[in-house]
Amino acid sequence: MAVLNNRFSSSAVLENNWIIILAVKHVLVLTMIVIHFYRGWVLAPKIIKMESEPRKVALQNLSMNLVKTNFGLGLMVLLLSAMLSSI
Repeated sequence: MAVLNNRFSSSAVLENNWIIILAVKHVLVLTMIVIHFYRGWVLAPKIIKMESEPRKVALQNLSMNLVKTNFGLGLMVLLLSAMLSSI
């Protein structure tokens, strides 16, 4: 897609605001993906297997905090998308 966009110049990487915003947006999306898979593949099985109630509650709180973090990152991605479309 970047090749088709006239704002993209491979010779001036990170010198253009459009490219910087797009790079930040990609980093945020990748972070969201990592959080999602960590919650699903690592944290959820730990919560299910946990027998200690205080530790289980702590892991559930961590999971909820990661959901909130992902929500915040998603809002930031939407904001960056709006910025990209206005440039």
